[in-house]
Amino acid sequence: MRIVPVLTICLFLFFNSFGAETRHIHLLKILDSENTDFIIREACNNISADIEKEIQLMQHYLDVYTVHEHEVVGSHFNREELLRKVDYEMSYLEGDIVIVVYVGHGYRSEHKQSAAPMLYLNNYEESVDFLEIQQIILDKRPSVLMSIVLACNKTQTDFNNPPDIIAYNEPIRNISLKAPGGMGIKESKYKALFQEIPQRTKCIDLFGADKEYLTFISQNGGIFYNEVFQVLHDAFSNDEYISWDDICTDIESSTISKLQQRGMEAQKPLCRYYLSIHPVEVGHRSSPVLDKQYLKQQQKELKKLQKEQLRTLRHQHRQEMHTARKSDISREKRRVLSLQHKASLKTMKAQHKIDQIRLEKRFESMGGSQ
Repeated sequence: MRIVPVLTICLFLFFNSFGAETRHIHLLKILDSENTDFIIREACNNISADIEKEIQLMQHYLDVYTVHEHEVVGSHFNREELLRKVDYEMSYLEGDIVIVVYVGHGYRSEHKQSAAPMLYLNNYEESVDFLEIQQIILDKRPSVLMSIVLACNKTQTDFNNPPDIIAYNEPIRNISLKAPGGMGIKESKYKALFQEIPQRTKCIDLFGADKEYLTFISQNGGIFYNEVFQVLHDAFSNDEYISWDDICTDIESSTISKLQQRGMEAQKPLCRYYLSIHPVEVGHRSSPVLDKQYLKQQQKELKKLQKEQLRTLRHQHRQEMHTARKSDISREKRRVLSLQHKASLKTMKAQHKIDQIRLEKRFESMGGSQ
């Protein structure tokens, strides 16, 4: 008569073990690292280094072998590069953990409804709705999507100048969660919060500015950015149960309190947690922004095929790693398997590049122009 509880425990252990070691981590950094403002440039550099430390901790505590880094920074801080990263490079992420970090100008268009800001990528013509970026990623079915956005979110009426972002001086201080095993971090808390839910994506939006608010940023990221990782550290170290909803509430309240103490009421963050149901495959569903301004008609079918190949390869690799765990294969052999997976991914992407070049040359030979 204990069938239901035992089955529940077995299912929990199955999904927990499947998610912990078979998943990869993807870090997408979208940083205005060549901004004309020195403080914003320094913030981009410091946040970039700091986020990498946090990812190393996440990799350690979740027992993840592989981290994929995707950068839209410097001279590549533009719309085309960002869409290429999320649409193609990040197709290999089914079931994985995705962390997106944006630092730069942001704004709202006049009739915008969603809370997500527009990302200002050097000019207004290049701007991209962050909600669109999230949707492209969600269509690829990750298990977790955490978005950290340090940008203003006020309606823009003056299109002759960049949107506002308020830079201020503040002493540099290290807010990283330090080295694995330190600071009282509990592995069980990490695994519980990042645990995979079948057919769902855990979405954590950590926006520095809610609708019609500004963002204050300093060399080390500013008050909001610091509070994000301070609250996360407390959550990972706490003996009591804490949920993503609790974490979002704590980040908002502690940030607002510190902002008020400094007279910075023009900033109010938005932090929220929700579940996104994985889309049902009903054929290719491309993004309007990609159809209109990024993909050329002659490349659509090739792109569609290549993205599907990457999704299939990711699914195959997860199954192989899960089988290795069930078969009690040694940790060292599992690491070798992980390296083999990396090699096969690299080979597939190289072949994709060759196929793209062949298509472009064929297009040119027919009298077309890029």
